[in-house]
Amino acid sequence: GYVPWFKWVNARQQLNKAPGRPVYDFYNSVCLLRDKFYFETVLNKAGYSTPANLMMINDARLYLLSSTCKPSAAVDLDAILDYEIDAFCKRNVGYGGGIDDDVFSLRISARRIFIRGKETSFEEFRRIVSQGKSSWIIQERINNQDQFMSQFHPSSVNTIRIVTVKSHDKTIDAICSFARFGVNGRGSDNWSSGGVLVGIDVENGKFEDFGLMRPGVGTRIYKHPDTGVTFKDKAVPKWQGIVEYVKSLHEFFYDLHSIGWDICLTDDGPVIIEGNDNWDTIDAQFYRPGKDIFDKYFKTK
Repeated sequence: GYVPWFKWVNARQQLNKAPGRPVYDFYNSVCLLRDKFYFETVLNKAGYSTPANLMMINDARLYLLSSTCKPSAAVDLDAILDYEIDAFCKRNVGYGGGIDDDVFSLRISARRIFIRGKETSFEEFRRIVSQGKSSWIIQERINNQDQFMSQFHPSSVNTIRIVTVKSHDKTIDAICSFARFGVNGRGSDNWSSGGVLVGIDVENGKFEDFGLMRPGVGTRIYKHPDTGVTFKDKAVPKWQGIVEYVKSLHEFFYDLHSIGWDICLTDDGPVIIEGNDNWDTIDAQFYRPGKDIFDKYFKTK
């Protein structure tokens, strides 16, 4: 049977809070996933591949982070116009898997700013990254996506989601997976913004015969709507190695029970885009009921 959304989400959240700690101990490893600055730092230290954070914007001040930008103390935001940039700008702590307001392509050339390919004034850019109390990360663009994933939609960074969970005997298991593809030339593969989701058999990396689009955009489809590439009989190359890669990475987040990893496959191997403690339990049940998985890994007394 299917597990109600609230029931599974509540169990997921409780188990990721490291149960058993004293009530006065507020430490929580979730921040290491949600904060993109911290996340990149942990993965680099652990030796896993992830896109480099080039700059951080906080309170309209610019922090230079990458070796390609000479590190310095915070400078005024308009100093960003002095750099040639082709990257993504992401809200540092964002929710919803890349909702349009939380991530956008950013190019700066000859002191001109382009957001999602459209020229924008510096004042508008400042307004966007000054909203609320959020900080922003400017993250390098992946330009060497492998042929298997790019064949479906070359214009977007297409990702694979693998959810890993810590079993009762403390081993890490992969419990579900799916691929996501952009549409209509968009740079994002976000399903909630109209992208395509295709289930993957977590045991062998084989695609389901059909993909899904969110209600109001499309329904069940058997090929990508733009390229016409079919999903049937497709399988992710070197699948077991990818699964082992994220399972071993989960070991470094030892306080967290379950994590949804977003992975881009490149010519140089898998690159971890982000880890999500708040992975979607609805997606996990699109292709088959999740009760057996829930009972095995998430059911508490």
